[in-house]
Amino acid sequence: MPTINQLIRKPRAPKPVRNKVPALKGCPSVAASARVYHHPQEAELGSS
Repeated sequence: MPTINQLIRKPRAPKPVRNKVPALKGCPSVAASARVYHHPQEAELGSS
């Protein structure tokens, strides 16, 4: 544990904010297309 004098000379630095998913940073297309929903057309439903 640092002494009071050490904290006065150099205060504690804040923790850096980290990205929780660093792997998605290099590939934005995967993050953008992660939620793709398919809605069937009306013609497909009544063709049977």
